[in-house]
Amino acid sequence: MRLTDHVILGGFASVVLYPAIGVDAAFLFAGSVLIDVDHYLEYLYHNGFRDFSVTKMFRYHGALMHSWGRPEFLNFEAFHTAEFVLAVFAAALLTRSTPVFAVFLGLVFHIICDMAFLLRKNIFRLRANS
Repeated sequence: MRLTDHVILGGFASVVLYPAIGVDAAFLFAGSVLIDVDHYLEYLYHNGFRDFSVTKMFRYHGALMHSWGRPEFLNFEAFHTAEFVLAVFAAALLTRSTPVFAVFLGLVFHIICDMAFLLRKNIFRLRANS
């Protein structure tokens, strides 16, 4: 999904949940959008940390879309893995922090949106989830 889609969907979810969870809705929104920082880190890694342009990062990932149908293509995003999400969940439990738990919910919301997108495009197998 595009960043714009995540901002809109995460914003909508946060607004809907605000009456129930209050200010923690902002943490849910942050988790649902900032999880995609791993796309930027992947871009930095692939260019040898020589180019820090966000614009070029979006172009890079746009170009990768043309490889989605290739059998050898598999995308790995570290913050989208079960291990990372479970680590955030464990941190929420250990600290008993409602903001950290809201971030966890935002991560889960984001991943569910991504999975729905990948299923709709019939390319679900292209992401390494763990």
